[in-house]
Amino acid sequence: MRRQKTFRHVIGCVGVGLHSGARVGLTLRPAEAGTGVRFRRADRPGSAAIPARLDHLREGSGGTGLGTGSTPTVRAIEHLMAALLACEIDNALVEISGPELPLMDGSARPFVLLIECAGTVEQDAPVAQLELLRPIAVAEGGRHARLEPAAGLHLTLTDAAATPARSFAFSFSPEACKRELVAAREAGCLETGDGDPDPRFADEPARHAALDALGDLALIPARLHARYVGTAADAALRRRLLRRLLRERDAWRLTGPTPPPPAGGAAAYPLAC
Repeated sequence: MRRQKTFRHVIGCVGVGLHSGARVGLTLRPAEAGTGVRFRRADRPGSAAIPARLDHLREGSGGTGLGTGSTPTVRAIEHLMAALLACEIDNALVEISGPELPLMDGSARPFVLLIECAGTVEQDAPVAQLELLRPIAVAEGGRHARLEPAAGLHLTLTDAAATPARSFAFSFSPEACKRELVAAREAGCLETGDGDPDPRFADEPARHAALDALGDLALIPARLHARYVGTAADAALRRRLLRRLLRERDAWRLTGPTPPPPAGGAAAYPLAC
């Protein structure tokens, strides 16, 4: 069982939000062991940090969003969450000066490069592990999302709209993620060009879909050991699956340190949905 990690140094960058068009500053700060990943709106002095967990998820347009009550919403976090997972960052305070994270080049690669420049440091606490004990599935229309017991984290995504249907399979490791997923861009960035108009992979849309799925799986405050299988599954269906997982406590076993409780407590503690 590896130990938790955070950034060695504070680092930041500036970019433009995809949906707001606003110029946004992003700062990555180290955080204490056991605090997890949290986001804070630097443009709203006094606002509380928002834990990156399913119980703080805000559904809607504009990418994956977080918020709590009257706390300002933070959106488009999925690429950074995937980058933090790829770099094995467990504890971080992410400050942004606007309503959404910068798009950068439409992939997670700029965030990975930023994290690597900041460096990482190991902390004196092991990483919590969530081991799936039985399958969990949800479906809606012709769309399906399923988690199956497995050693490690694996993803299989099927594009049922393609003729013939196409599948993309990926087994997670930090090295494989940096090599095979983090550079895959949003479809819109491929269409408009970003200084690199040619596809980086022959199956770049499928790899980007896997990247977004990893960003959602990272909302579970423990390292997940399971196989995620999605057939035409969108983000909403995937999050519905993850909420069901955390509600069905007999479907998994948690080892390692207990994640911090959600604000105000929750019946499903130590993991909230």
